[in-house]
Amino acid sequence: MKLTAFFIEILPIMAFFIGYELAGLYVGAVSSVVLGAVLMGVAWYQDGRVALFPLYAVGMAAVFTLLALVMDAAIFIKI
Repeated sequence: MKLTAFFIEILPIMAFFIGYELAGLYVGAVSSVVLGAVLMGVAWYQDGRVALFPLYAVGMAAVFTLLALVMDAAIFIKI
């Protein structure tokens, strides 16, 4: 069970690297945020609660990705 949880936790970072290699930095960042949000939704559906740290991490990643897209400044993704 713990091995499965480990692989589920690294899916967003895998999505980032795959998206980055296929289409660039912005696609990698957006795919990572979207997959992280989907996984949090699945965890909420299964457990009925959301852990605060993953919520904070996905939220901050979403904010910085949105800033990078709006301002066309990749530095917000690179930090």
